[in-house]
Amino acid sequence: MFAIRKPLFFTFLIIIMLTAGCKPPVLSDENTDKYNDYIIVRADNGYILSARDFYEKVAASTYLAKGGYLEEATIKHILDSVVVDSLTGFEADKLNLNDYFYDNWNYKLRYHDYLVQVYLYEKIYSQVTADSQEVIEFYENRPDLYTVDEQMDLYHIFLSKQGLRESKDSVYYKSLSDEQLEKELEQHTYKIYRMLAFEPFQNVAYKYSHDEISRRASGAAGWTNRGVYIDPFDSVAFSLKPGEYSEPYKDKDGWHIVYMNDYLAAGVVPMERYGVLESARESLLTQKSNQLGKVILDSLYRLVEVLPNEIIMDTDIYLVDDTVWGGIVNGIDTIDAKEMKNYEHSYRRTYRVTNTDPEMRKELLQEIGRRYAILQAARAEGYDTLPRVVTERERLWHLAAKSVLEKNKFDVSWHPDEDEVKAYYEAHKDEYVVPRPINVEYLTVQDSMYAEFLREQILSGMTFKDISKADYTKDPGMKIEITNLGYIGPEDVDSAFYFIASGTPPAGISRVYKTDKGYHLINILDRKQSLNYNQARGQIITLLTQKYREDKRREFQDRVFTEYNVEFPRQLKSLHLKPYQYRTR
Repeated sequence: MFAIRKPLFFTFLIIIMLTAGCKPPVLSDENTDKYNDYIIVRADNGYILSARDFYEKVAASTYLAKGGYLEEATIKHILDSVVVDSLTGFEADKLNLNDYFYDNWNYKLRYHDYLVQVYLYEKIYSQVTADSQEVIEFYENRPDLYTVDEQMDLYHIFLSKQGLRESKDSVYYKSLSDEQLEKELEQHTYKIYRMLAFEPFQNVAYKYSHDEISRRASGAAGWTNRGVYIDPFDSVAFSLKPGEYSEPYKDKDGWHIVYMNDYLAAGVVPMERYGVLESARESLLTQKSNQLGKVILDSLYRLVEVLPNEIIMDTDIYLVDDTVWGGIVNGIDTIDAKEMKNYEHSYRRTYRVTNTDPEMRKELLQEIGRRYAILQAARAEGYDTLPRVVTERERLWHLAAKSVLEKNKFDVSWHPDEDEVKAYYEAHKDEYVVPRPINVEYLTVQDSMYAEFLREQILSGMTFKDISKADYTKDPGMKIEITNLGYIGPEDVDSAFYFIASGTPPAGISRVYKTDKGYHLINILDRKQSLNYNQARGQIITLLTQKYREDKRREFQDRVFTEYNVEFPRQLKSLHLKPYQYRTR
């Protein structure tokens, strides 16, 4: 007996262990370090993706920005995208970017810009310094840079009648006369004012101000000079000291409470103020950089010689193919027609001509040549071999090559033909033609004057629900009946009712409508729009185009998955993400 049971016991134990070991994990920010060896994707070329690497990619994205669990279906979609992107990178390594003129042109432009920036920083900006004494002298010698008009840093609470009408208590405020509303606004303003004794001004402004723009910035309106706002703003605001707020005051727009956060008197800003010396330091460094840069760049510009392509010098450059050469700089770099076109418009505008002549064209080439002179100097001095430059060049090249592959996944000019669009409309007609388009409720009373009164109440902001709760009269003859019909079509009600309902806008109320059952008001809760073929055509074209592109992306994914023998040896159960602003990876 024991000889038989022992192997079965161990077999059962092994099954339990294997099952436990294969259970997909739930990844979170706290446990990803444990899963660096948990391989979820493997492919040829040595490509592997660990659970930890995948989590870090997802955590750096905006998926589930509020935090929470990503389920398996979403994980699979993201994982496929990550793998396709990586394999597209392998495909990009095989690409000859020179075969794609515009992509290669954009790559070179971005790389040249970066190399110029590195050269200018190393040769000019990093070479200038300024000690404290120099900064102070610069500040004292340039009062023009630090002279200001009298101004204050303003925070503001604004309260208006319109703001009350649009508040959560709008039904109540809309029922008041203008005189009553004015009194309510004054009381409301002083209630807000009393809150300032217990709560920071910025908090109160954010909660209660009716000025939506400044409210979103906690009432901040920024630095303000005298004479910007209407009276009596200046006399109120500029009488305050930093940290003080005003009593409420009224003008033609409503009520205001002003808080002075900071103040600058007219004249030179004192050196002791925060940021002044740092601003002076930056200005001084800029001045020194400009002086040194002029010496270095002028010496480079004097060496620029551009051999023009005489054949296109007297031609409208916009009619020349982009790939045609326009000039050669110092016998090294070639300027093509596309680059010349980028400058042509400004030259025509400067000289007020419809086409540049040969002399203007040569001046244009000379200007472009100056940029190439900087590039040539950078290469001659080895800046293009700096590790960070090499890394950036490779990154930009790789991005350009991947961009080519992305664009070639499908034909960007493809669109469905008319027969295909019509066939889709007919096959999905029930999605575009709504048999019951109007969601209706209606109110019934037995008195016409009462019906008109209720209509006025609804137009002032009340709903049928509000009406049903209001105790307007205890007379049984004034009973209000409310009926919700749901969605209706022309076959569901009499033609007169449907005609009135059709002419009433969504969230609108009909005129009083009489039948033998009483007087009615029709309220439209929702309206679904039927679309004929011409109306739906654009929508369908967009849908079919998106489907075509998605199908082509799927074809590309299937091809590279097969070509690189992609395997998914393990799965993930789910990912738990922190809110986006707290993610550290």
